Amino acid sequence: MRNSYIVLIIIITLLSTGQTIAVEYGDVYLVGTTWWTAQTNSTVGKTIVRDENGRVHFVWTKGLDQELAQRHIYFNWVMDGEGEVQAQLDENGDIVDAAARAGYAALDVIERGEGFVTVAFYHITGSGMFSVDFAPGWGAFDNIALNAPDRMQPFVVKGSVGRNGRLFAIAGIHDMMSAYFPLVAWSATHDQNFNWRVNAPLSLERTTGLSHLVKSSAVSDRVALAWHHNIPGVPAPDDWEGSTAYTMNNDIYILLSPDGVQWNLNNPLNITRTIPDDAQREGWLAYGDTLRPFNDLDMIWVGDVLHIVFSVRGLWLDIERQRVPPVERITTKESLIWHWDSESDSLTLVANGWYENAGNLGALYNNVARPSLAVNAEGVLYCIFRQAIENDRGNDDYCYGDILLTLSRDNGVTWTEAVNITGTRAENPVARDEYVDEQHPSLAERVDENLHIHYLLAIENQGLTGEARMIYQRVPVDSLPDLDPLSMPRQDFQYHNRPSARVREAAGYGIPADYGFCLCGPNPFNGIPVLQFSLTRSKHTRLLITDQTGRIVDELLNAELAAGTYRREWPDAANATSGIYWGVLQTSTGKSTVKMILMR
Repeated sequence: MRNSYIVLIIIITLLSTGQTIAVEYGDVYLVGTTWWTAQTNSTVGKTIVRDENGRVHFVWTKGLDQELAQRHIYFNWVMDGEGEVQAQLDENGDIVDAAARAGYAALDVIERGEGFVTVAFYHITGSGMFSVDFAPGWGAFDNIALNAPDRMQPFVVKGSVGRNGRLFAIAGIHDMMSAYFPLVAWSATHDQNFNWRVNAPLSLERTTGLSHLVKSSAVSDRVALAWHHNIPGVPAPDDWEGSTAYTMNNDIYILLSPDGVQWNLNNPLNITRTIPDDAQREGWLAYGDTLRPFNDLDMIWVGDVLHIVFSVRGLWLDIERQRVPPVERITTKESLIWHWDSESDSLTLVANGWYENAGNLGALYNNVARPSLAVNAEGVLYCIFRQAIENDRGNDDYCYGDILLTLSRDNGVTWTEAVNITGTRAENPVARDEYVDEQHPSLAERVDENLHIHYLLAIENQGLTGEARMIYQRVPVDSLPDLDPLSMPRQDFQYHNRPSARVREAAGYGIPADYGFCLCGPNPFNGIPVLQFSLTRSKHTRLLITDQTGRIVDELLNAELAAGTYRREWPDAANATSGIYWGVLQTSTGKSTVKMILMR
């Protein structure tokens, strides 16, 4: 980050409490309060939406008092042009559900009449739920049940509304006796009077966590489901079932539907494609991939391109299988956030939390975690996340969190260094009247002249319960500093450990039988990359560089070659602009390609 900008410190008085909160950027407002700090234990989803008419909607789980005899879903809203923001929030809002105990709220909006109304997703004892307001801001909700097979209980319900008014939801289900969570997805339609019909649920697979999401495209009828798929499969290996490492041993699967009706349940797309450990490989390559998705993700559509961000930890397996469980070591604090999109099918680094931290983060947080995505009209991607601040902690050594922001101007190919947009600090950790711990950040998908952010602000870590506030922070985009490109942790850094062709083929990479093709130089790269390929017999060969449109940018080779392994540099990469390129190997028997990411 450049040192030339002036950090803006703005102190906003919260009229309802008479106290102040200092943040680094923008204005903060009190949406509501809660005694239930566990707004989620995994994927946050969207708890804030800014609709096309200028209304901002919020939902959260509200514990009514310290005894937590009741826990409800609450909503609030604020509308452009209808008065001062805090005054509106003090006046508006109400309860959503009609149950004694509800939790883990998320939301979307649906067009009804001349405006957009709140649709809240959550669970109550025994059922998943979605609730639809009668009119914008009224608080007169219809509550519709999402029932699961075999009388099991839906848990952590996330949802999305498609452009055709069809509603989608996904949840884990459980019987309160098992550590597994079978995933179930629903769709629902309504008539002109908003009478809802919930279709029979789709059963996906069993998982060991609750990191799932559904998202509809705003420009087509496409819908995406995403979740963490446990790599060992079902049932789990007996020798490490239930261990921390087992809950980390994941790929990310997505399931795409062209219309929200047709689903190919037998063909989910594995976007991380973890390379297995293999004792026959040398050195650190024997461990296969050591980065594993853990506990959260977020996704949005930009046009018809799907973007996903997710956190990872480190997992080093025991390649000789001599330990029980078969794990050499894991990281529970060091972490990274990655980005994937359906257009490039590439993984790029969003945030670096790979540093030592002596503080206490709890079981479900990393140094960086809980990413949340948004996009503006020009296609700039924004991602906020929670970062644990080691030197800002309480008496129990619990690290308080701040919310940081990074952005990408090239469709997620490169990201910037992060800027701290909250920056609360505990000047006196003994005092309990200071709200210093930001948790569960959610970024409204629509970015205009402002970023619209919703999060919980707590006094300190108090487990599932404690005094907390729900905050709305509105950050002007033009107040943000110029940000430098994100530095890579080391040279040649990438998501996958580069494997042999044999391991790549075993992992499903589809290397043709008569030649292999991989990028041996750094990828992403900012210098001169080196491409390598092998021929099993003599043939005429071309090696091309193309851009994303398929236009030939450079020809590195056009000749008759004997069997063997070849390497070619791309010198003109020094003159190319940042973006995604393709190395294309053409022979008389086929074609192979490799994706190349140039980052300046």
